[in-house]
Amino acid sequence: MSLIATYLEYTKTYSEEYGERTVVLMMVGSFYEIYGERSSGNAITGSRIEEIAKICDLSIAQKTGEYVMAGFTYTKIDKYLKKIQEAGYTSVVITQDPSNPKIRNIEGIYSPGTFFNADASEISNNTMCIWIERVSHLKSRSCSIVIGVANVDIYTGRVIIFEHAVEDKHNPTTYDELERYISTYKPSEVILITNVNEKIADDIINFTGIMSRNIHKVFLSDGDGDGNGDGNGDSDSRGDTQSSKTKFIEKAKRCEKQTYRDEVLRKFYKHDIMESFIQSTFNYEYATQALIFLLNFLNEHNPHLVNKIREPVFDNKSDRVILANHSLKQLNIIDDDNYTGKYSSVLRFLNNCITPMGMRKFKYKILNPIFNVDKLNKEYDITDYVIAHRGEEQIIEWRTKLGELKDIEKLHRQIIHRKVNPRNLYHLYNNLDTISAMYDKVKTDKNIVSYIVLDSGSGSSGSDISTYCKNIRNFMDSHFDMEKCKNVDNLNYDENFILKGVSSKLDNIVYNYENSFIELKTIQNYFDKLIAVSEKESKSEKKYEYVKIHDTEKMGYTLISTKRRGKLLEEQIKKQSKIQTKAQATAQATTPDIINTPIVSVEYVSYNKKQASLNIELSGITYPTSTGNNCSIHSTQIDKICNTIIKSKLEMKQEIECVFMDIITKILNMFEKDIQQIVDTVTMVDILQNKVYVAQKYKYCKPVIDAKSRGCGASGASGASGASGASFVKAKGLRHCLIEHINTSEIYITNDIELGEGTEQNGILLYGTNAVGKTSLIRALGIAVIMAQAGLYVPCSNFEYIPYKSIFTRILGNDNLFKGMSTFMVEMSELRVILKSANNTGLILGDELCSGTEIDSAISIFVAGLKKMNDSKCSFIFATHMHEINKYDEVVSMERLSMKHLEVVYNKETDSLIYDRKLKDGPGFSMYGLEVCKSLHLPDDFLEYANEIRLKYRSNEQSILSSDKSRYNSKKLKNMCEFCKNEIGTEIHHLQHQKNADGMNFIEHFSKNHVANLASICEKCHNSIHAKNEQHKKVKTSKGSIIIKM
Repeated sequence: MSLIATYLEYTKTYSEEYGERTVVLMMVGSFYEIYGERSSGNAITGSRIEEIAKICDLSIAQKTGEYVMAGFTYTKIDKYLKKIQEAGYTSVVITQDPSNPKIRNIEGIYSPGTFFNADASEISNNTMCIWIERVSHLKSRSCSIVIGVANVDIYTGRVIIFEHAVEDKHNPTTYDELERYISTYKPSEVILITNVNEKIADDIINFTGIMSRNIHKVFLSDGDGDGNGDGNGDSDSRGDTQSSKTKFIEKAKRCEKQTYRDEVLRKFYKHDIMESFIQSTFNYEYATQALIFLLNFLNEHNPHLVNKIREPVFDNKSDRVILANHSLKQLNIIDDDNYTGKYSSVLRFLNNCITPMGMRKFKYKILNPIFNVDKLNKEYDITDYVIAHRGEEQIIEWRTKLGELKDIEKLHRQIIHRKVNPRNLYHLYNNLDTISAMYDKVKTDKNIVSYIVLDSGSGSSGSDISTYCKNIRNFMDSHFDMEKCKNVDNLNYDENFILKGVSSKLDNIVYNYENSFIELKTIQNYFDKLIAVSEKESKSEKKYEYVKIHDTEKMGYTLISTKRRGKLLEEQIKKQSKIQTKAQATAQATTPDIINTPIVSVEYVSYNKKQASLNIELSGITYPTSTGNNCSIHSTQIDKICNTIIKSKLEMKQEIECVFMDIITKILNMFEKDIQQIVDTVTMVDILQNKVYVAQKYKYCKPVIDAKSRGCGASGASGASGASGASFVKAKGLRHCLIEHINTSEIYITNDIELGEGTEQNGILLYGTNAVGKTSLIRALGIAVIMAQAGLYVPCSNFEYIPYKSIFTRILGNDNLFKGMSTFMVEMSELRVILKSANNTGLILGDELCSGTEIDSAISIFVAGLKKMNDSKCSFIFATHMHEINKYDEVVSMERLSMKHLEVVYNKETDSLIYDRKLKDGPGFSMYGLEVCKSLHLPDDFLEYANEIRLKYRSNEQSILSSDKSRYNSKKLKNMCEFCKNEIGTEIHHLQHQKNADGMNFIEHFSKNHVANLASICEKCHNSIHAKNEQHKKVKTSKGSIIIKM
């Protein structure tokens, strides 16, 4: 089969397995090439050569006949792989066997999630496998959705798995936990294996916000989940989604079988780890299946990706807070992709870690808050300890030293992948010295050491860390010339950096190369001296090279000079030849064995530092034209030396690579655990300094977990709850950690909020006009709680609480995740989750519950929701504009529900709205919408007409001037009910009833229609009074008249 036919067959095979967005890069000599076939209509088929040429800025050239080609030199492979994978393509790299170029092998398969880019600025590159099955339960005749997730960060080798089962409801909230994982890890590549049909699968992709460059959809032809039967589907509108093929389906089904699962685990993990994993995940079939498929997928792409991969961490932890309804985005904990920069999210703002290792760990901590009291108190206490005993100087020192460190965790994976270069090792060498010095300064502080070392999971002592660093440095010192390593940033190995004595074979090759080069240099210097005789004396003291050593990749080494100097050299050599010939003739008279060849002996120092002499042959030297005005200098001796240099250099590069890889293997075998422990410990130092740095810089306070109310223990369940099992929060001087820095035009107004068990209320209805800060205040509370439960200090003057086990949000303006769903559908989906899960350890934060439907239904749903939340004793706060509900019997009866407002007033003199922003009791004034309109200078006639409509249809808010006179007494106006003070009076009531009046309409000495005997009353109060046959009278007090019962 011809080369191009072989190429096209490879392309067909791998495109069927990995999707149409697949390209084969085949090595041909010193180039990687791509081929295509041009049809009669001028279209190119057989490969994606046109798209790849556009992505990589390559030219397409005619090959032979109907075939076309594009390509690049083999040294540029990493550059172009990066471009291709960033465009969402999978690249299959095929190399030639050095000993037999006709033999070709798959070097690796590179896709967005499996390309290890050593120079990337990103701190992670995650590949995720998601297994979703719709499972039928015969006994209950119901269905559930089971979600298994496996994630591998190829930069760190960390493995996370997770499994979750939910009721089978096709809406966004069903996939809340999956969405949290997607938001946390932001995978570059996703494999979605499912038995639901493609439309549902595409909905899930939208619900969870999967934006990966590559999405492989594998449809199991199960039937249970409305699968599409053949397991294949068309790509969706994203354009970067790969439809699954038969091979993927077969592999997925094999992941369900125990035999295959055990074999895959056995391949990548030691026996004890494998057995422990199988036991701990026995009941989590789908997470295990996802992991098995993912490990196999990565191994097929590049075996180095799963070499010495870390033990899987099962993330179904009992002490992790449930964050529902996209809380991370709704609270701005993570970016919502609308803004950029430091203030675009809480995570970006608070993550002031210095090293990539610390950044990764801090991100995990804040996105995975916990409710384990003992763990949280440990975090608070170590922060408090460092602030009190080590101070700002310690943090400055740590931040300075940490700034010198590279991404050691990623470098560790580079070593495992065999992608490390000598300069990387040089950086590691220096970093280990920095780390060792850092630990020598704090190793006597048991509090810090127990946190940064033992809490890292290494289980070692502080002194061990310094020892580990020194042992690794000593090993490197005994194998490498570290100063030479500093300058070798690729894998071409033009210079030897391996110390003498490490490999005798390499030592011999290096000697041949270096000594041959010294010999060539000796000849060059001799020729320089000869030319210098004929040249004018240089005024410069610097020695001038008249003959140069010229090196090209194609021609190798040669001696060159200008043509003019070449003639000068030729003349001088002729003179020297005559002198040497004459001397040899004289010597031959006494010694007949001497060969009559003109030779000059030149002394030099050999590579092994010994004095030696080189006999330079002066005969047979030629001066052919080289390039331009230059000529090259050749002789049998010179060409032999140059060929030795070329041959030895090639042998040296090959042997250096072999020896270097052997040393790397030794480093892995001897120090793998030590390096990982160093990484873990440095990470904890960075986390600790970041917590202290943020707390001090922004004047945050230490959270206090109420010791009186909680039980003791570290299990999370007992340690996180009060004696009654209820959570609460008391925040004083609460600030929004972002807004206080973004809005610099005014000093941030702090507020005090308390919710939950042992406080004044479980719930708050928060009123106020738009832009007064209701949502910001609610977010501030949610952010503070998440920060506290991530082990951080919080933006308050005082913060006391018992940790929450779940946080639910319903904040408007985040519905772009759910394209195709109405606002009301999203609201009801999220309300369903809230009502179903709310309990006394839950915190619910939100805007209007029902902004997506008409007012009557909205009020009814909202009040019913409040009743349900109130009964569940959860903590909740909702911003609302529904003033009418605070008079509803159902709302009034909720004793643990409070009304609060943030006041805004229109100042006519300054023609502006004054935002007080301070939390005040009560619902506040209900008609503030028109006040905002006034400040925006809407037309006066428009405002007047709007006010008339308001008074017409909101009669309970009518003005006094619109009130009617009573028919009993013109001095009495029919206005607000004087009994309930909530409704507009519909009638005028006689406080002492009319039936008690005589024929003259007098009751005793006063007229029954006396204004003091009349009261405006609503129908409800009127009926109640007459039903009870109650009589009243007005009495004067220091605060005015009041009605009392007689």
